[in-house]
Amino acid sequence: MKNANYFHRSSFWVGALAVLGFLLLALPNSDILAAPAKRNVSFDHVKTGFPLTGAHVTLPCETCHIQGTFKGTPKKCAACHTQGSRIQTTTFKPSNHIVTAQACEQCHTSTASWNVAFFSHAGVIAHQCGQCHNGSVAKGKPANHTPTTAPCDTCHRTTTWMSASFMHVSVTPGSCASCHVPGGSGMAKPNNHIPTTLSCDACHTTGGTFTTSRFTHSATQGMMTGQCSTCHNGSFTQWNALGKPSGHVATTASCDTCHTGFVTFAGVSGSTFNHAGVNPGTCATCHVQGGSGMAKPSNHIPTNLSCDACHTTGGTFTTSTFTHSATQGVIAGQCSTCHNGSYTQWNALGKPSGHVATTASCDTCHKGYSTFAGAGFNHTGVSPGTCATCHVQGGSGMAKPSNHIPTTLSCDACHNTSTFTTSTFTHSATQGVLPGQCANCHNGSYAQWNALGKPSGHVVTTASCDTCHKSYTTFTGATFSHTGVSPGTCSTCHYTGGPGLGKPTNHIPYESQLLAGSSMNCDSCHKSTTSFATQTMNHNNSLGNGSGWCKGCHASGTSYLGSMEKKTLTHQQTTGVTDCSQSGCHRPLGNRGTPYNSW
Repeated sequence: MKNANYFHRSSFWVGALAVLGFLLLALPNSDILAAPAKRNVSFDHVKTGFPLTGAHVTLPCETCHIQGTFKGTPKKCAACHTQGSRIQTTTFKPSNHIVTAQACEQCHTSTASWNVAFFSHAGVIAHQCGQCHNGSVAKGKPANHTPTTAPCDTCHRTTTWMSASFMHVSVTPGSCASCHVPGGSGMAKPNNHIPTTLSCDACHTTGGTFTTSRFTHSATQGMMTGQCSTCHNGSFTQWNALGKPSGHVATTASCDTCHTGFVTFAGVSGSTFNHAGVNPGTCATCHVQGGSGMAKPSNHIPTNLSCDACHTTGGTFTTSTFTHSATQGVIAGQCSTCHNGSYTQWNALGKPSGHVATTASCDTCHKGYSTFAGAGFNHTGVSPGTCATCHVQGGSGMAKPSNHIPTTLSCDACHNTSTFTTSTFTHSATQGVLPGQCANCHNGSYAQWNALGKPSGHVVTTASCDTCHKSYTTFTGATFSHTGVSPGTCSTCHYTGGPGLGKPTNHIPYESQLLAGSSMNCDSCHKSTTSFATQTMNHNNSLGNGSGWCKGCHASGTSYLGSMEKKTLTHQQTTGVTDCSQSGCHRPLGNRGTPYNSW
Protein backbone atom coordinates (compact mmCIF):
# COMPACT_ATOMS: atom_id res chain seq x y z
CA MET A 1 0.00 0.00 0.00
CA LYS A 2 2.72 2.16 0.98
CA ASN A 3 4.48 1.55 -2.37
CA ALA A 4 1.24 2.00 -4.21
CA ASN A 5 0.68 5.38 -2.62
CA TYR A 6 4.19 6.36 -3.46
CA PHE A 7 3.74 5.37 -7.02
CA HIS A 8 0.52 7.29 -7.30
CA ARG A 9 2.14 10.44 -5.87
CA SER A 10 5.20 10.20 -8.19
CA SER A 11 3.05 9.71 -11.24
CA PHE A 12 1.13 12.84 -10.35
CA TRP A 13 4.17 15.10 -10.22
CA VAL A 14 5.68 13.58 -13.35
CA GLY A 15 2.49 14.23 -15.18
CA ALA A 16 2.27 17.75 -13.85
CA LEU A 17 5.80 18.54 -14.95
CA ALA A 18 5.13 17.06 -18.36
CA VAL A 19 2.09 19.27 -18.81
CA LEU A 20 4.07 22.29 -17.67
CA GLY A 21 6.86 21.53 -20.11
CA PHE A 22 4.40 21.11 -22.91
CA LEU A 23 2.85 24.45 -22.14
CA LEU A 24 6.21 26.12 -22.17
CA LEU A 25 7.09 24.63 -25.53
CA ALA A 26 3.79 25.79 -26.85
CA LEU A 27 4.62 29.43 -26.14
CA PRO A 28 5.41 31.52 -29.36
CA ASN A 29 8.79 32.86 -28.20
CA SER A 30 10.64 31.17 -25.44
CA ASP A 31 13.10 34.14 -25.24
CA ILE A 32 10.41 36.20 -23.52
CA LEU A 33 10.74 34.03 -20.48
CA ALA A 34 14.53 34.00 -20.79
CA ALA A 35 14.78 37.82 -20.85
CA PRO A 36 14.17 38.44 -17.19
CA ALA A 37 16.88 35.97 -16.34
CA LYS A 38 19.19 37.73 -18.77
CA ARG A 39 18.55 41.16 -17.25
CA ASN A 40 19.48 39.86 -13.92
CA VAL A 41 22.97 39.00 -15.13
CA SER A 42 25.43 41.73 -14.00
CA PHE A 43 28.17 40.91 -16.51
CA ASP A 44 30.26 43.72 -18.05
CA HIS A 45 30.74 42.66 -21.68
CA VAL A 46 33.30 45.48 -22.19
CA LYS A 47 35.81 43.44 -20.24
CA THR A 48 35.84 40.87 -23.05
CA GLY A 49 37.28 43.42 -25.41
CA PHE A 50 34.09 43.36 -27.50
CA PRO A 51 31.65 46.10 -26.33
CA LEU A 52 28.03 45.42 -27.30
CA THR A 53 26.86 48.35 -29.48
CA GLY A 54 24.24 48.94 -32.08
CA ALA A 55 22.42 45.81 -33.26
CA HIS A 56 24.58 43.59 -31.06
CA VAL A 57 22.87 44.89 -27.89
CA THR A 58 19.54 43.15 -28.57
CA LEU A 59 20.89 39.80 -29.78
CA PRO A 60 20.47 36.78 -27.49
CA CYS A 61 23.75 35.57 -26.04
CA GLU A 62 23.41 32.16 -27.67
CA THR A 63 23.36 33.78 -31.13
CA CYS A 64 27.13 34.19 -30.82
CA HIS A 65 27.90 31.86 -27.91
CA ILE A 66 26.91 28.52 -29.53
CA GLN A 67 26.03 25.76 -27.02
CA GLY A 68 27.03 28.04 -24.16
CA THR A 69 30.64 28.24 -25.34
CA PHE A 70 32.10 31.63 -24.47
CA LYS A 71 35.75 31.03 -25.02
CA GLY A 72 36.95 31.50 -28.59
CA THR A 73 33.95 33.51 -29.76
CA PRO A 74 35.24 35.48 -32.82
CA LYS A 75 35.43 39.31 -32.71
CA LYS A 76 36.06 40.07 -36.40
CA CYS A 77 33.09 40.98 -38.53
CA ALA A 78 33.89 38.53 -41.29
CA ALA A 79 33.83 35.58 -38.86
CA CYS A 80 30.07 35.99 -38.53
CA HIS A 81 29.00 38.01 -41.60
CA THR A 82 30.23 35.48 -44.13
CA GLN A 83 28.26 32.72 -45.86
CA GLY A 84 28.87 29.33 -44.18
CA SER A 85 30.32 30.67 -40.95
CA ARG A 86 29.82 28.79 -37.67
CA ILE A 87 27.74 31.64 -36.30
CA GLN A 88 24.55 32.09 -38.21
CA THR A 89 23.45 35.62 -39.25
CA THR A 90 21.28 37.07 -41.94
CA THR A 91 23.55 39.95 -43.03
CA PHE A 92 26.33 39.15 -45.43
CA LYS A 93 28.38 41.16 -47.98
CA PRO A 94 26.08 41.39 -51.00
CA SER A 95 27.12 40.23 -54.45
CA ASN A 96 27.22 43.84 -55.74
CA HIS A 97 29.47 45.01 -52.91
CA ILE A 98 32.48 47.10 -53.91
CA VAL A 99 35.27 44.70 -54.72
CA THR A 100 37.59 44.82 -51.75
CA ALA A 101 39.57 42.55 -49.46
CA GLN A 102 39.43 45.05 -46.62
CA ALA A 103 37.78 44.09 -43.32
CA CYS A 104 34.21 45.28 -42.84
CA GLU A 105 35.10 47.61 -40.01
CA GLN A 106 37.54 49.42 -42.31
CA CYS A 107 34.55 51.25 -43.83
CA HIS A 108 31.53 50.27 -41.69
CA THR A 109 32.24 52.10 -38.47
CA SER A 110 28.78 51.67 -36.92
CA THR A 111 27.16 48.39 -35.74
CA ALA A 112 23.72 50.00 -35.92
CA SER A 113 23.50 49.89 -39.71
CA TRP A 114 25.54 48.76 -42.67
CA ASN A 115 24.49 51.96 -44.46
CA VAL A 116 26.75 54.04 -42.23
CA ALA A 117 30.05 53.55 -44.03
CA PHE A 118 33.04 55.70 -44.92
CA PHE A 119 35.08 54.60 -47.85
CA SER A 120 38.69 55.72 -47.90
CA HIS A 121 39.88 56.21 -51.44
CA ALA A 122 43.49 55.87 -50.29
CA GLY A 123 45.13 53.32 -52.51
CA VAL A 124 42.50 53.67 -55.24
CA ILE A 125 44.15 53.92 -58.61
CA ALA A 126 43.63 57.37 -60.18
CA HIS A 127 41.07 57.68 -62.97
CA GLN A 128 39.54 54.21 -62.19
CA CYS A 129 36.42 55.68 -60.53
CA GLY A 130 34.07 54.08 -63.09
CA GLN A 131 34.81 50.56 -61.82
CA CYS A 132 32.67 51.34 -58.77
CA HIS A 133 30.76 54.51 -59.65
CA ASN A 134 28.76 52.85 -62.40
CA GLY A 135 25.31 53.03 -60.83
CA SER A 136 25.43 49.39 -59.74
CA VAL A 137 28.22 49.11 -57.22
CA ALA A 138 28.33 52.79 -56.15
CA LYS A 139 26.50 55.95 -57.09
CA GLY A 140 26.96 56.63 -60.77
CA LYS A 141 26.75 59.65 -63.04
CA PRO A 142 23.21 61.18 -62.99
CA ALA A 143 21.15 61.51 -66.14
CA ASN A 144 21.69 65.28 -66.38
CA HIS A 145 25.43 65.10 -65.85
CA THR A 146 27.63 67.13 -68.16
CA PRO A 147 28.34 64.92 -71.20
CA THR A 148 31.88 63.68 -70.72
CA THR A 149 33.99 60.54 -70.82
CA ALA A 150 36.52 61.91 -68.36
CA PRO A 151 37.02 59.96 -65.10
CA CYS A 152 35.16 61.29 -62.05
CA ASP A 153 38.31 62.48 -60.29
CA THR A 154 39.02 64.85 -63.17
CA CYS A 155 36.53 67.24 -61.59
CA HIS A 156 35.25 65.69 -58.32
CA ARG A 157 37.01 65.19 -55.00
CA THR A 158 36.78 61.96 -52.95
CA THR A 159 34.96 63.60 -50.03
CA THR A 160 31.86 64.94 -51.82
CA TRP A 161 30.35 65.12 -55.25
CA MET A 162 29.66 68.79 -54.70
CA SER A 163 32.15 71.64 -55.36
CA ALA A 164 33.41 69.97 -58.47
CA SER A 165 35.88 71.96 -60.55
CA PHE A 166 35.09 71.52 -64.20
CA MET A 167 38.02 72.02 -66.54
CA HIS A 168 36.77 73.80 -69.63
CA VAL A 169 39.86 72.86 -71.61
CA SER A 170 38.79 71.53 -74.99
CA VAL A 171 35.33 73.11 -74.64
CA THR A 172 34.55 74.87 -77.91
CA PRO A 173 34.10 78.65 -77.46
CA GLY A 174 30.51 79.74 -77.80
CA SER A 175 29.09 76.33 -76.84
CA CYS A 176 28.36 77.21 -73.20
CA ALA A 177 24.61 76.63 -73.69
CA SER A 178 25.30 72.89 -74.14
CA CYS A 179 25.39 72.73 -70.32
CA HIS A 180 24.50 76.16 -68.94
CA VAL A 181 20.73 76.09 -69.60
CA PRO A 182 17.76 75.46 -67.28
CA GLY A 183 17.76 71.73 -66.51
CA GLY A 184 21.26 71.35 -67.82
CA SER A 185 24.28 70.09 -65.93
CA GLY A 186 25.81 73.58 -65.56
CA MET A 187 24.53 76.66 -63.78
CA ALA A 188 21.92 78.33 -65.97
CA LYS A 189 21.48 82.01 -66.69
CA PRO A 190 19.27 83.46 -63.90
CA ASN A 191 15.94 85.10 -64.72
CA ASN A 192 17.27 88.54 -63.77
CA HIS A 193 20.35 88.27 -65.96
CA ILE A 194 21.22 91.25 -68.16
CA PRO A 195 19.29 90.66 -71.40
CA THR A 196 21.57 89.13 -74.00
CA THR A 197 21.68 86.28 -76.50
CA LEU A 198 25.46 86.05 -76.40
CA SER A 199 27.25 82.97 -75.22
CA CYS A 200 28.39 82.95 -71.58
CA ASP A 201 32.07 83.16 -72.51
CA ALA A 202 31.52 86.51 -74.23
CA CYS A 203 31.77 88.00 -70.73
CA HIS A 204 32.51 85.23 -68.22
CA THR A 205 35.82 83.39 -67.94
CA THR A 206 36.12 79.63 -67.43
CA GLY A 207 38.78 79.93 -64.75
CA GLY A 208 36.75 81.69 -62.08
CA THR A 209 33.11 82.08 -61.20
CA PHE A 210 30.11 83.69 -62.81
CA THR A 211 30.33 86.55 -60.30
CA THR A 212 33.58 87.74 -61.90
CA SER A 213 32.90 88.79 -65.46
CA ARG A 214 34.46 91.17 -67.89
CA PHE A 215 32.07 93.46 -69.72
CA THR A 216 33.88 95.96 -71.93
CA HIS A 217 30.80 97.40 -73.67
CA SER A 218 32.34 96.43 -76.99
CA ALA A 219 30.45 95.62 -80.16
CA THR A 220 31.47 91.97 -79.78
CA GLN A 221 29.51 91.93 -76.52
CA GLY A 222 26.38 93.14 -78.24
CA MET A 223 26.78 96.85 -77.45
CA MET A 224 24.97 99.26 -79.73
CA THR A 225 25.23 103.04 -79.54
CA GLY A 226 22.23 104.64 -77.89
CA GLN A 227 20.92 101.38 -76.39
CA CYS A 228 22.34 101.87 -72.87
CA SER A 229 18.91 101.76 -71.20
CA THR A 230 18.49 98.14 -72.26
CA CYS A 231 20.58 97.34 -69.18
CA HIS A 232 20.96 100.66 -67.35
CA ASN A 233 17.29 101.00 -66.43
CA GLY A 234 17.46 100.17 -62.73
CA SER A 235 16.44 96.50 -63.12
CA PHE A 236 19.93 95.05 -63.15
CA THR A 237 21.75 96.96 -60.42
CA GLN A 238 22.80 93.69 -58.74
CA TRP A 239 24.93 93.08 -61.82
CA ASN A 240 26.39 96.60 -61.49
CA ALA A 241 24.33 97.90 -64.40
CA LEU A 242 23.37 101.08 -62.58
CA GLY A 243 20.27 103.00 -63.51
CA LYS A 244 19.83 106.76 -63.70
CA PRO A 245 19.80 108.11 -60.09
CA SER A 246 16.90 110.16 -58.76
CA GLY A 247 18.97 113.36 -58.85
CA HIS A 248 20.13 112.90 -62.43
CA VAL A 249 19.88 115.76 -64.91
CA ALA A 250 16.44 115.58 -66.46
CA THR A 251 17.03 114.15 -69.93
CA THR A 252 15.80 111.45 -72.30
CA ALA A 253 19.16 111.20 -74.03
CA SER A 254 20.99 107.89 -74.00
CA CYS A 255 23.68 107.43 -71.36
CA ASP A 256 26.49 107.43 -73.92
CA THR A 257 25.53 110.92 -75.05
CA CYS A 258 27.43 112.25 -72.02
CA HIS A 259 29.08 109.27 -70.34
CA THR A 260 31.93 108.22 -72.60
CA GLY A 261 33.78 105.96 -70.18
CA PHE A 262 32.78 102.42 -69.30
CA VAL A 263 34.59 102.21 -65.96
CA THR A 264 32.72 104.87 -64.02
CA PHE A 265 29.94 107.38 -64.56
CA ALA A 266 32.01 110.07 -62.84
CA GLY A 267 35.47 111.62 -63.12
CA VAL A 268 37.84 112.25 -66.00
CA SER A 269 36.79 109.10 -67.83
CA GLY A 270 33.17 109.77 -66.92
CA SER A 271 30.62 112.15 -68.26
CA THR A 272 30.85 115.40 -70.16
CA PHE A 273 27.51 117.14 -70.21
CA ASN A 274 26.84 118.91 -73.45
CA HIS A 275 25.48 122.30 -72.49
CA ALA A 276 24.42 123.05 -76.05
CA GLY A 277 20.88 124.30 -75.92
CA VAL A 278 21.09 125.35 -72.27
CA ASN A 279 19.93 128.93 -71.91
CA PRO A 280 22.55 131.34 -70.47
CA GLY A 281 21.89 132.29 -66.89
CA THR A 282 19.89 129.12 -66.11
CA CYS A 283 22.77 127.24 -64.45
CA ALA A 284 20.92 127.09 -61.12
CA THR A 285 18.37 124.75 -62.68
CA CYS A 286 20.90 121.95 -62.05
CA HIS A 287 23.80 123.51 -60.17
CA VAL A 288 22.18 123.89 -56.75
CA GLN A 289 22.39 122.01 -53.48
CA GLY A 290 20.68 118.67 -54.05
CA GLY A 291 20.53 119.23 -57.78
CA SER A 292 21.90 117.02 -60.51
CA GLY A 293 24.87 119.27 -61.23
CA MET A 294 27.75 120.27 -58.99
CA ALA A 295 26.54 122.94 -56.60
CA LYS A 296 28.32 126.09 -55.51
CA PRO A 297 30.46 125.13 -52.46
CA SER A 298 29.83 126.76 -49.11
CA ASN A 299 33.14 128.63 -49.31
CA HIS A 300 32.50 130.02 -52.78
CA ILE A 301 33.22 133.71 -53.35
CA PRO A 302 30.01 135.51 -52.35
CA THR A 303 27.93 136.24 -55.44
CA ASN A 304 24.39 135.83 -56.70
CA LEU A 305 25.46 135.77 -60.33
CA SER A 306 24.80 132.77 -62.54
CA CYS A 307 27.65 130.26 -62.86
CA ASP A 308 28.28 131.13 -66.51
CA ALA A 309 29.15 134.71 -65.56
CA CYS A 310 32.62 133.36 -64.75
CA HIS A 311 32.69 129.64 -65.57
CA THR A 312 32.63 128.20 -69.06
CA THR A 313 30.62 125.14 -70.06
CA GLY A 314 33.44 123.52 -71.97
CA GLY A 315 35.86 122.89 -69.14
CA THR A 316 35.63 122.51 -65.39
CA PHE A 317 34.69 124.71 -62.49
CA THR A 318 38.36 124.96 -61.52
CA THR A 319 39.10 127.01 -64.62
CA SER A 320 37.17 130.25 -64.49
CA THR A 321 37.62 133.73 -65.89
CA PHE A 322 37.08 136.55 -63.44
CA THR A 323 37.72 139.95 -64.99
CA HIS A 324 36.49 142.12 -62.08
CA SER A 325 34.09 143.76 -64.48
CA ALA A 326 30.79 145.35 -63.54
CA THR A 327 28.99 142.49 -65.30
CA GLN A 328 30.57 140.16 -62.78
CA GLY A 329 29.23 142.18 -59.91
CA VAL A 330 32.39 144.07 -59.01
CA ILE A 331 31.78 147.47 -57.45
CA ALA A 332 34.56 149.99 -56.86
CA GLY A 333 35.69 150.10 -53.24
CA GLN A 334 34.17 146.68 -52.40
CA CYS A 335 37.32 144.59 -52.85
CA SER A 336 37.29 143.28 -49.27
CA THR A 337 34.05 141.41 -49.97
CA CYS A 338 36.30 138.73 -51.49
CA HIS A 339 39.84 139.83 -50.67
CA ASN A 340 39.54 139.33 -46.92
CA GLY A 341 41.57 136.14 -46.48
CA SER A 342 38.57 133.78 -46.49
CA TYR A 343 38.74 132.84 -50.18
CA THR A 344 42.43 132.31 -50.85
CA GLN A 345 41.74 128.86 -52.33
CA TRP A 346 39.90 130.66 -55.12
CA ASN A 347 42.92 132.97 -55.57
CA ALA A 348 41.14 135.87 -53.90
CA LEU A 349 44.14 136.81 -51.80
CA GLY A 350 43.74 138.75 -48.59
CA LYS A 351 45.94 141.54 -47.28
CA PRO A 352 49.26 139.96 -46.12
CA SER A 353 50.51 140.38 -42.58
CA GLY A 354 53.20 142.82 -43.71
CA HIS A 355 50.86 145.02 -45.68
CA VAL A 356 50.92 148.78 -45.20
CA ALA A 357 48.57 149.60 -42.34
CA THR A 358 45.51 151.05 -44.06
CA THR A 359 41.74 150.78 -44.16
CA ALA A 360 41.56 151.94 -47.76
CA SER A 361 40.03 149.62 -50.34
CA CYS A 362 42.44 147.53 -52.41
CA ASP A 363 41.64 149.40 -55.63
CA THR A 364 42.84 152.66 -54.06
CA CYS A 365 46.41 151.55 -54.85
CA HIS A 366 46.14 148.30 -56.83
CA LYS A 367 44.93 149.15 -60.31
CA GLY A 368 45.55 145.84 -62.11
CA TYR A 369 43.48 142.67 -61.74
CA SER A 370 46.16 140.17 -62.74
CA THR A 371 48.65 140.90 -59.97
CA PHE A 372 48.91 142.92 -56.79
CA ALA A 373 52.46 143.94 -57.70
CA GLY A 374 53.16 147.36 -59.12
CA ALA A 375 50.69 149.16 -56.91
CA GLY A 376 51.14 152.91 -56.62
CA PHE A 377 50.85 153.90 -52.98
CA ASN A 378 49.43 157.35 -52.44
CA HIS A 379 51.70 159.00 -49.89
CA THR A 380 49.32 161.90 -49.40
CA GLY A 381 48.96 162.44 -45.69
CA VAL A 382 52.20 160.65 -44.84
CA SER A 383 54.27 162.84 -42.54
CA PRO A 384 57.74 163.79 -43.89
CA GLY A 385 60.56 161.89 -42.25
CA THR A 386 58.38 158.90 -41.29
CA CYS A 387 59.38 156.68 -44.20
CA ALA A 388 60.94 154.08 -41.89
CA THR A 389 57.48 153.27 -40.55
CA CYS A 390 57.05 151.09 -43.65
CA HIS A 391 60.36 151.14 -45.49
CA VAL A 392 62.37 148.85 -43.19
CA GLN A 393 63.50 145.25 -43.34
CA GLY A 394 60.36 143.12 -42.89
CA GLY A 395 58.12 146.13 -43.30
CA SER A 396 55.34 146.61 -45.79
CA GLY A 397 57.33 148.96 -47.99
CA MET A 398 60.53 148.38 -49.94
CA ALA A 399 63.44 148.48 -47.51
CA LYS A 400 66.83 150.12 -47.98
CA PRO A 401 69.08 147.57 -49.72
CA SER A 402 72.18 146.31 -47.98
CA ASN A 403 74.43 148.13 -50.48
CA HIS A 404 72.66 151.46 -50.09
CA ILE A 405 74.85 154.56 -49.65
CA PRO A 406 75.48 154.78 -45.88
CA THR A 407 73.09 157.22 -44.29
CA THR A 408 70.71 157.58 -41.38
CA LEU A 409 68.53 160.10 -43.14
CA SER A 410 64.89 159.41 -43.92
CA CYS A 411 64.13 158.15 -47.42
CA ASP A 412 62.40 161.36 -48.46
CA ALA A 413 65.60 163.32 -47.91
CA CYS A 414 66.61 162.12 -51.38
CA HIS A 415 63.78 159.99 -52.87
CA ASN A 416 60.38 161.05 -54.09
CA THR A 417 57.19 159.07 -53.44
CA SER A 418 56.76 157.70 -56.94
CA THR A 419 59.91 155.57 -57.35
CA PHE A 420 63.18 154.88 -55.61
CA THR A 421 65.18 154.72 -58.84
CA THR A 422 65.00 158.46 -59.39
CA SER A 423 66.48 160.33 -56.45
CA THR A 424 67.82 163.82 -55.92
CA PHE A 425 71.08 164.06 -54.02
CA THR A 426 72.34 167.63 -53.70
CA HIS A 427 75.28 166.98 -51.34
CA SER A 428 73.79 169.53 -49.01
CA ALA A 429 74.21 169.56 -45.27
CA THR A 430 70.53 168.63 -44.93
CA GLN A 431 71.40 165.41 -46.69
CA GLY A 432 74.16 164.68 -44.25
CA VAL A 433 77.13 165.69 -46.42
CA LEU A 434 80.12 167.01 -44.47
CA PRO A 435 83.25 168.62 -46.03
CA GLY A 436 86.14 166.18 -46.30
CA GLN A 437 83.85 163.09 -45.96
CA CYS A 438 83.42 162.36 -49.69
CA ALA A 439 85.11 158.95 -49.41
CA ASN A 440 82.22 157.66 -47.29
CA CYS A 441 80.35 157.20 -50.55
CA HIS A 442 82.89 157.84 -53.32
CA ASN A 443 85.05 154.80 -52.54
CA GLY A 444 84.06 152.52 -55.41
CA SER A 445 81.50 150.50 -53.41
CA TYR A 446 78.43 152.44 -54.50
CA ALA A 447 79.03 152.98 -58.20
CA GLN A 448 75.58 151.50 -59.02
CA TRP A 449 74.09 154.46 -57.14
CA ASN A 450 76.26 156.82 -59.26
CA ALA A 451 78.59 157.52 -56.34
CA LEU A 452 81.71 157.08 -58.47
CA GLY A 453 85.01 156.16 -56.92
CA LYS A 454 88.46 157.50 -57.80
CA PRO A 455 89.41 156.06 -61.24
CA SER A 456 92.59 154.05 -61.71
CA GLY A 457 94.34 156.91 -63.52
CA HIS A 458 93.53 159.51 -60.87
CA VAL A 459 96.25 161.79 -59.49
CA VAL A 460 97.85 159.98 -56.60
CA THR A 461 96.51 161.75 -53.54
CA THR A 462 94.93 161.11 -50.16
CA ALA A 463 93.12 164.43 -50.21
CA SER A 464 89.33 164.44 -50.03
CA CYS A 465 87.46 164.75 -53.30
CA ASP A 466 86.14 168.21 -52.47
CA THR A 467 89.69 169.51 -52.17
CA CYS A 468 89.75 169.78 -55.97
CA HIS A 469 86.26 168.88 -57.20
CA LYS A 470 83.97 171.77 -56.38
CA SER A 471 80.98 170.68 -58.47
CA TYR A 472 78.40 168.07 -57.41
CA THR A 473 77.15 167.42 -60.89
CA THR A 474 80.43 166.43 -62.56
CA PHE A 475 84.01 165.59 -61.63
CA THR A 476 85.37 167.51 -64.61
CA GLY A 477 86.62 171.07 -64.13
CA ALA A 478 88.45 170.34 -60.92
CA THR A 479 91.12 172.81 -59.77
CA PHE A 480 94.20 170.98 -58.62
CA SER A 481 96.26 172.68 -55.95
CA HIS A 482 99.94 172.20 -56.72
CA THR A 483 100.92 173.23 -53.24
CA GLY A 484 103.41 170.73 -52.00
CA VAL A 485 104.27 169.43 -55.47
CA SER A 486 108.07 169.20 -55.87
CA PRO A 487 109.61 171.24 -58.74
CA GLY A 488 110.60 169.20 -61.75
CA THR A 489 108.00 166.40 -61.05
CA CYS A 490 105.32 167.67 -63.45
CA SER A 491 105.62 164.62 -65.70
CA THR A 492 104.38 162.43 -62.82
CA CYS A 493 100.88 163.53 -63.79
CA HIS A 494 101.20 165.54 -66.99
CA TYR A 495 101.72 162.93 -69.69
CA THR A 496 99.54 161.55 -72.44
CA GLY A 497 96.91 159.36 -70.72
CA GLY A 498 97.90 160.60 -67.28
CA PRO A 499 95.66 162.30 -64.72
CA GLY A 500 97.05 165.76 -65.63
CA LEU A 501 96.86 167.58 -68.94
CA GLY A 502 99.48 166.08 -71.26
CA LYS A 503 101.76 167.80 -73.73
CA PRO A 504 99.88 168.44 -76.98
CA THR A 505 101.20 166.99 -80.24
CA ASN A 506 102.15 170.47 -81.61
CA HIS A 507 104.17 171.42 -78.57
CA ILE A 508 107.67 172.73 -79.45
CA PRO A 509 110.10 169.82 -79.76
CA TYR A 510 112.41 170.90 -76.99
CA GLU A 511 113.79 167.41 -76.43
CA SER A 512 115.26 167.28 -79.95
CA GLN A 513 116.00 170.93 -80.62
CA LEU A 514 117.25 172.37 -77.36
CA LEU A 515 120.72 171.09 -76.65
CA ALA A 516 120.05 167.95 -78.62
CA GLY A 517 117.74 166.11 -76.20
CA SER A 518 118.51 167.77 -72.91
CA SER A 519 115.78 166.86 -70.38
CA MET A 520 113.46 169.65 -69.32
CA ASN A 521 110.34 169.65 -67.15
CA CYS A 522 107.07 171.54 -67.62
CA ASP A 523 107.89 174.07 -64.93
CA SER A 524 111.08 175.06 -66.81
CA CYS A 525 108.81 177.24 -68.93
CA HIS A 526 105.29 177.01 -67.39
CA LYS A 527 105.56 178.90 -64.14
CA SER A 528 101.85 179.09 -63.46
CA THR A 529 99.95 176.14 -61.88
CA THR A 530 96.60 177.48 -63.01
CA SER A 531 97.15 177.74 -66.77
CA PHE A 532 99.57 176.46 -69.40
CA ALA A 533 98.89 179.53 -71.55
CA THR A 534 101.16 181.69 -69.43
CA GLN A 535 104.79 180.64 -69.90
CA THR A 536 108.35 182.01 -70.20
CA MET A 537 110.45 180.34 -72.89
CA ASN A 538 113.55 178.67 -71.49
CA HIS A 539 116.08 178.07 -74.26
CA ASN A 540 118.18 176.03 -71.89
CA ASN A 541 121.30 177.94 -72.98
CA SER A 542 121.04 176.42 -76.42
CA LEU A 543 123.67 177.98 -78.80
CA GLY A 544 122.07 176.90 -82.06
CA ASN A 545 123.96 175.78 -85.11
CA GLY A 546 124.12 172.20 -83.98
CA SER A 547 124.17 172.78 -80.26
CA GLY A 548 120.42 173.06 -80.34
CA TRP A 549 118.83 174.30 -83.53
CA CYS A 550 117.06 177.69 -83.56
CA LYS A 551 115.50 176.90 -86.90
CA GLY A 552 113.65 173.93 -85.34
CA CYS A 553 111.07 176.38 -84.03
CA HIS A 554 111.85 179.75 -85.70
CA ALA A 555 111.96 178.68 -89.34
CA SER A 556 109.11 179.66 -91.56
CA GLY A 557 106.66 176.79 -92.07
CA THR A 558 106.83 175.29 -88.55
CA SER A 559 103.49 175.10 -86.74
CA TYR A 560 104.35 174.63 -83.11
CA LEU A 561 102.52 176.37 -80.33
CA GLY A 562 103.90 179.72 -79.21
CA SER A 563 104.24 183.33 -80.40
CA MET A 564 107.88 183.06 -81.54
CA GLU A 565 109.00 185.02 -84.62
CA LYS A 566 109.59 182.89 -87.74
CA LYS A 567 111.66 183.68 -90.86
CA THR A 568 113.43 181.80 -93.59
CA LEU A 569 117.17 181.14 -93.18
CA THR A 570 117.83 183.17 -96.31
CA HIS A 571 115.99 186.30 -95.29
CA GLN A 572 119.36 188.22 -95.10
CA GLN A 573 121.76 186.22 -97.23
CA THR A 574 121.19 183.38 -99.53
CA THR A 575 124.35 181.34 -99.07
CA GLY A 576 126.29 179.85 -96.24
CA VAL A 577 123.48 180.07 -93.70
CA THR A 578 122.87 176.92 -91.55
CA ASP A 579 121.02 178.34 -88.55
CA CYS A 580 119.70 181.57 -87.04
CA SER A 581 122.49 181.73 -84.49
CA GLN A 582 125.84 181.78 -86.22
CA SER A 583 128.77 184.19 -86.59
CA GLY A 584 127.60 187.48 -87.99
CA CYS A 585 123.84 186.82 -87.36
CA HIS A 586 121.66 186.43 -84.23
CA ARG A 587 123.00 185.92 -80.78
CA PRO A 588 124.16 184.10 -78.87
CA LEU A 589 126.72 183.16 -81.59
CA GLY A 590 125.99 186.13 -83.82
CA ASN A 591 126.28 189.83 -83.16
CA ARG A 592 122.63 190.94 -83.28
CA GLY A 593 120.03 191.26 -80.49
CA THR A 594 119.96 190.03 -76.92
CA PRO A 595 120.41 186.30 -76.32
CA TYR A 596 117.07 184.44 -75.87
CA ASN A 597 115.16 187.71 -75.67
CA SER A 598 115.47 189.84 -78.84
CA TRP A 599 116.63 189.20 -82.34
